[in-house]
Amino acid sequence: LPDPTPPDSRGAIVRVERTAICGSDLHLYHGTLPIPPGFTLGHEFVGEIVETGRDVRRFRSGDRVIVSGVIGCGECGACAGGHPIRCERHQTRVFGNSRELPGGQAEAAAVPGADAALLRVPDAVSVQQAVLLTDILHAFAQNPVVPCYDAEWRAPPSPPASEVFAPLPSGVHGIGHAGTGYSFDSPMTWRSIR
Repeated sequence: LPDPTPPDSRGAIVRVERTAICGSDLHLYHGTLPIPPGFTLGHEFVGEIVETGRDVRRFRSGDRVIVSGVIGCGECGACAGGHPIRCERHQTRVFGNSRELPGGQAEAAAVPGADAALLRVPDAVSVQQAVLLTDILHAFAQNPVVPCYDAEWRAPPSPPASEVFAPLPSGVHGIGHAGTGYSFDSPMTWRSIR
């Protein structure tokens, strides 16, 4: 397959560092849904930006990012507000579900509307941790996915370093509020997964 190029002046190229396999990828892989040759699967991936279009404002080459599995036009009010599923221009798409938006199970991927489709991964978060958040990034709107690691986000008390914690959204994908001591002023809670 050819190397990706920025889709437009608002897009970026992300060198994929980690990717995950979702159940929806397995439907394609097992032939439940037909896919043409050269089709690139994967909507769960993280990596490093290697190139940005001239109109990308929030990111630059070298930034480590989570790529939202679901994207919209990146410009309308819904997309700018973090709701690509509600894209007012009806351009909601999922990476790796069409030839027009190849997935992240590749060396690199083109990301349209980078400012709305990416989230910077703080240094304290590994790519192994970050890749677990890609499929639900679009569900959090303005509530950041990893808020305890970045100064521009709310800073709740961090969970103990000796534990393994996962952020659990409230009301997303049927998961309710976990009610642990690691909650903060957003619809997410840190909960031990050991």
